[in-house]
Amino acid sequence: MRDLIHEGAPIAIDPEAFAPNSEFVLIKNSAYRLPKGVRQVQVVSGYAWISVDGRDLFVGEGESVELPADAQEGAVVSAIDRKPLLIAFAL
Repeated sequence: MRDLIHEGAPIAIDPEAFAPNSEFVLIKNSAYRLPKGVRQVQVVSGYAWISVDGRDLFVGEGESVELPADAQEGAVVSAIDRKPLLIAFAL
Protein backbone atom coordinates (compact mmCIF):
# COMPACT_ATOMS: atom_id res chain seq x y z
CA MET A 1 0.00 0.00 0.00
CA ARG A 2 1.10 3.53 -0.73
CA ASP A 3 -0.16 6.71 0.88
CA LEU A 4 -1.98 9.53 -0.83
CA ILE A 5 -1.29 12.55 1.31
CA HIS A 6 -3.92 15.27 1.37
CA GLU A 7 -3.47 18.11 3.82
CA GLY A 8 -1.55 15.90 6.25
CA ALA A 9 -4.10 13.08 6.44
CA PRO A 10 -2.86 9.85 4.77
CA ILE A 11 -5.40 7.87 2.78
CA ALA A 12 -4.27 4.34 1.94
CA ILE A 13 -4.74 3.24 -1.66
CA ASP A 14 -3.40 0.30 -3.57
CA PRO A 15 -1.33 1.33 -6.64
CA GLU A 16 -1.74 -2.20 -8.04
CA ALA A 17 -5.40 -1.27 -8.62
CA PHE A 18 -4.23 1.04 -11.42
CA ALA A 19 -4.00 -0.32 -14.94
CA PRO A 20 -0.45 -0.49 -16.39
CA ASN A 21 -1.16 2.76 -18.24
CA SER A 22 -3.09 4.95 -15.87
CA GLU A 23 -4.00 8.47 -14.84
CA PHE A 24 -5.20 10.29 -11.75
CA VAL A 25 -5.92 13.73 -10.33
CA LEU A 26 -4.28 15.50 -7.38
CA ILE A 27 -5.28 18.81 -5.83
CA LYS A 28 -2.89 21.51 -4.61
CA ASN A 29 -0.60 20.48 -1.74
CA SER A 30 -1.30 16.78 -2.22
CA ALA A 31 1.23 14.13 -3.22
CA TYR A 32 1.33 10.54 -4.43
CA ARG A 33 4.17 8.02 -4.68
CA LEU A 34 4.05 6.32 -8.06
CA PRO A 35 4.50 2.57 -8.15
CA LYS A 36 8.12 1.55 -8.69
CA GLY A 37 8.64 0.81 -12.35
CA VAL A 38 6.77 3.82 -13.74
CA ARG A 39 9.01 5.13 -16.51
CA GLN A 40 7.01 7.94 -18.13
CA VAL A 41 4.82 10.66 -16.63
CA GLN A 42 2.78 13.15 -18.64
CA VAL A 43 1.10 16.22 -17.15
CA VAL A 44 -2.27 16.50 -18.87
CA SER A 45 -3.44 19.47 -16.80
CA GLY A 46 -1.88 21.56 -14.03
CA TYR A 47 1.70 21.74 -12.80
CA ALA A 48 3.69 18.94 -11.12
CA TRP A 49 6.70 18.69 -8.87
CA ILE A 50 8.21 15.23 -9.35
CA SER A 51 10.92 14.02 -6.99
CA VAL A 52 12.88 10.87 -7.82
CA ASP A 53 16.12 9.69 -6.22
CA GLY A 54 16.86 13.13 -4.78
CA ARG A 55 16.27 14.90 -8.09
CA ASP A 56 13.46 17.44 -8.47
CA LEU A 57 11.65 17.97 -11.76
CA PHE A 58 9.01 20.61 -12.48
CA VAL A 59 6.68 19.58 -15.28
CA GLY A 60 3.97 21.77 -16.78
CA GLU A 61 0.76 21.11 -18.64
CA GLY A 62 1.34 19.23 -21.90
CA GLU A 63 4.86 18.16 -20.94
CA SER A 64 6.13 14.67 -20.20
CA VAL A 65 9.22 13.27 -18.53
CA GLU A 66 11.08 9.97 -18.63
CA LEU A 67 12.01 8.68 -15.17
CA PRO A 68 15.30 6.85 -14.61
CA ALA A 69 15.07 3.09 -15.09
CA ASP A 70 17.37 2.52 -12.12
CA ALA A 71 15.37 4.60 -9.61
CA GLN A 72 15.60 3.14 -6.10
CA GLU A 73 11.96 3.97 -5.27
CA GLY A 74 8.87 5.21 -7.06
CA ALA A 75 8.82 8.92 -7.83
CA VAL A 76 6.72 11.27 -5.68
CA VAL A 77 4.37 13.54 -7.63
CA SER A 78 3.01 16.71 -6.01
CA ALA A 79 0.39 19.15 -7.27
CA ILE A 80 1.74 22.70 -6.93
CA ASP A 81 -0.83 24.81 -8.73
CA ARG A 82 -4.38 25.91 -7.94
CA LYS A 83 -5.54 24.00 -10.98
CA PRO A 84 -6.02 20.27 -10.26
CA LEU A 85 -3.12 18.17 -11.53
CA LEU A 86 -4.08 15.41 -13.97
CA ILE A 87 -1.23 13.08 -14.80
CA ALA A 88 -0.95 9.99 -16.92
CA PHE A 89 1.77 7.42 -16.38
CA ALA A 90 3.06 4.27 -18.04
CA LEU A 91 5.20 1.38 -16.87
